[in-house]
Amino acid sequence: HTITDDDEWQLYYHATSDRDTPVSLTSHPYFNLNGNINNTPSVLEHILKMPTGDRYIEVDSHLIPTGALGMVADAPWMDFRKPKKIGDDINRGTATPQGGYDNAWVFTG
Repeated sequence: HTITDDDEWQLYYHATSDRDTPVSLTSHPYFNLNGNINNTPSVLEHILKMPTGDRYIEVDSHLIPTGALGMVADAPWMDFRKPKKIGDDINRGTATPQGGYDNAWVFTG
């Protein structure tokens, strides 16, 4: 990972295989990325950008992956290809049956 001069936290993943194989790299950080301890805004105010996250894995009513891939272009609440606040669309659409985000994005490139 890297923290840039613009205070961006960037994660980099790389995988190599000698044959075609599914790869599911993940990170579950729960940090206050703002760093403002006395007047901390919610994580919903954090700005997220995933420029190559053009698909996501759909889940069933128990949050189990169905194997189907959704396109974020067809589900704008899942689209973080351009920077936006996490909370902007969290209660919009059907990211999960319970609301909120509990999905895996599929990255290309």
